[in-house]
Amino acid sequence: MPVEKHDFVRVDYVGRLNSQVFDTSIADIAKKEGAFNPQRRYTPLVISVGDGDVVKGFDEALMGMKEGETKSVTIPPEKGYGKRDPKLIKIVPINVFKKNEINPVPGMIVTLDNLPARVQSVSGGRVRVDFNHELAGKTLDFDITIKGIVKEENEKIKALANEFFIDGDVTIGIKDKQVTITPKPSVLTSKEYARAKAYFINEMGRRFKSHKVEFVEKYDNPQKTA
Repeated sequence: MPVEKHDFVRVDYVGRLNSQVFDTSIADIAKKEGAFNPQRRYTPLVISVGDGDVVKGFDEALMGMKEGETKSVTIPPEKGYGKRDPKLIKIVPINVFKKNEINPVPGMIVTLDNLPARVQSVSGGRVRVDFNHELAGKTLDFDITIKGIVKEENEKIKALANEFFIDGDVTIGIKDKQVTITPKPSVLTSKEYARAKAYFINEMGRRFKSHKVEFVEKYDNPQKTA
């Protein structure tokens, strides 16, 4: 059955820029290409097709694909991360960084006005920063493989939850329009759990407005000490 708009799909991908891998969902390829990040989870990406989860060229390539199919696609800037905009290169007083206890150096990624930017240069009391996406203006090549297609609503919700929570860290219950997430006590104090919870609630509100989400959080009792 071919992929249709609003289907949830599990996708493995390899992204290349000038034949060099810059991103992939596959750990073995990342290790082979010297692009492995031990802090990241290497699992198929869950995408709601046609809903802007990925860049336009990637989204368009998914339409009509079938489970198990692999497709190679070249994505130009206008269907990727856009063309570079000189107006997005700004000069910022270094005091802005000092107030936040940041010592800017070329290549550093910083957040200014809630937007990510890359430091280009530091000269005297001025810092040149680039708010363009690092892949803006680039033509990208992707190998895309459909690992699974999810059409049933409850399975879509489970797939979405599994995108944010590490397998085994939570249990997921769905009854009618009620989604109940029960995390293990051991993960409740982690920053990763707090971040995943916030993202999941936001995405549920965006995609499944008729559903209610409840988190059942039970903490371990602290051990008594003599």
